[in-house]
Amino acid sequence: MHQFHTSVEIHTPVERAWEVMADLRRWPEWTASISHVEPLDEQPAAAGSRFRIRQPGLPAAVWTVTRWEPPRGFVWESRAPGARMVAEHWLEANTPGCTLTLRLICGGPVGHLVGSISRGTIERYLGLEAAGLKARAEGLR
Repeated sequence: MHQFHTSVEIHTPVERAWEVMADLRRWPEWTASISHVEPLDEQPAAAGSRFRIRQPGLPAAVWTVTRWEPPRGFVWESRAPGARMVAEHWLEANTPGCTLTLRLICGGPVGHLVGSISRGTIERYLGLEAAGLKARAEGLR
């Protein structure tokens, strides 16, 4: 199992950061790590919701929300034979705004291999997501 994480301070209330983060369909507008988000369910995002995500240089994957805790954060996972990827997105209120923590856990034999081979891409994509969310929530984009 491989784990990757990053954190960033966002100078806006946690509710504003959550508003940006929870609008999953609009992620391609503020992070270069996501090129397309396609909801696979009619319902608003919640535990059990599924999304097809396309990321540059990677095959499309279906991610299923396993925890949805407004305005604190959410977790989703993607599974493939021999791999389980879990992505956590958490906000914690502080002064002068909030802290965003992103974590990706690559499990299973194939997931372990993906984590080893793709370390640079994973770390870059986590950084892009954190920076993009910060900029969007702070109103810079």
